[in-house]
Amino acid sequence: MAELFRFWSHGVSLVPQFTQVFTNTNNGLRMECADWGTKVSQNAGTDNWFHFPLTSATSLDGDGAVINSAFFLVDINNDATISGIHLTMIDQSPATIDPIMLINQNLNITGQNDRFDFNFRQSIVGGALVLSLKVRFDRDSGSVILNQLGQILLKYNKREFIITVKPTFKVVGFILGLIRRQIFFYKTIPLQLLFLKCLIFAYKLPSLEKYAQCHYLNQ
Repeated sequence: MAELFRFWSHGVSLVPQFTQVFTNTNNGLRMECADWGTKVSQNAGTDNWFHFPLTSATSLDGDGAVINSAFFLVDINNDATISGIHLTMIDQSPATIDPIMLINQNLNITGQNDRFDFNFRQSIVGGALVLSLKVRFDRDSGSVILNQLGQILLKYNKREFIITVKPTFKVVGFILGLIRRQIFFYKTIPLQLLFLKCLIFAYKLPSLEKYAQCHYLNQ
């Protein structure tokens, strides 16, 4: 059974996206931060995104870290609604192909004081995580208190992955070596072009290996 690790973050870390000061948005945003979290309210008929940096771990006891769920605790009255959620990872690689790990724009959370959990396809944690909530304020009295939030991580055995999946990449390297020897033997232009394409493919192997890891984890 996989070992679970629960990471928590406090609601005082909340960062609003649209404000009068930074984006010149006249939404009447009001915030109150305390040891119980952050309370936010706005003018009726407005909405906003609120972002929370999550405690991120890319390695657990020397093994890789995998995320498959996130959660938040919230106290929202009947005059406001949480309508969307994003979970985004900014990878350590120069450019992340698909940074959004979780997206749901059809939430309808209102008039509740509870914990909400969201499960999704397992993904290897490779960088910083941010949880974002969209809140719509239906009336002037609408408010939401964001207490805590976090994610659940699992360990995956890197050595097991290397034994079961990585031999595929060793075979690719062996084939590239054979092609290289044939090119130097025949010295023909088409083979040289083929070798150049193989070099480009080999350059992309690290990202391909990451996709193989994800496929292996979700079997």
